Amino acid sequence: MEFLSVFNSIGTPALILLVLVILFFMIKEIKQENSRLTTKFDESQELLNEKISAFKDEMKRSMAEQQARQDKRDAKQDEASEQLALRLRDVESNYAKKIDVQEAVGGWRTELKTLGDRIDMYFIGGKNGRS
Repeated sequence: MEFLSVFNSIGTPALILLVLVILFFMIKEIKQENSRLTTKFDESQELLNEKISAFKDEMKRSMAEQQARQDKRDAKQDEASEQLALRLRDVESNYAKKIDVQEAVGGWRTELKTLGDRIDMYFIGGKNGRS
């Protein structure tokens, strides 16, 4: 109770002034803490932005290297494809086509079969052979 009697003896205006001074210092301390946290946040955000930009640069570099390797592979494949196309053209121009070979061999086989049939007809008999 003695504590309340001290406040009563000081008076209401002085008490309000004391509360205002305490609030002023608390607000000042909160502002300092806020500015410190804001500075810390800005520093961490800058660090994060630097790391992100470094990661982007690393990814760009990696993608460029992979693209260069892929371009080399594509060039080798294109070269092999061109060589195969040239070989195919050479084969087509210098050698008979498959269809021509089949027709030629098919005609040869047909002639052999016809000759065999004639021999069979002559010795065994048949339509035009000896009966």
